[in-house]
Amino acid sequence: MAVEAINRDAGIVLMCDGCTWPVSVWLDDDGEECESQDAILAVVGPCNDKYRKEFWFTLELSDFQSVAVQ
Repeated sequence: MAVEAINRDAGIVLMCDGCTWPVSVWLDDDGEECESQDAILAVVGPCNDKYRKEFWFTLELSDFQSVAVQ
């Protein structure tokens, strides 16, 4: 699975296949939950219920560029 883009304000990840998945948890450099602007990692999955047993993965946010949206 490949990620095309992340919208921190909306908490949504756009996958390369066109699907959108919610960010369930934003994590700071201490591994603590935080706001999206302070995050270095995002936990992403097909639903935003972190207790469901589905496919989850983490994204290192430094791998993505910031782009202004108009």
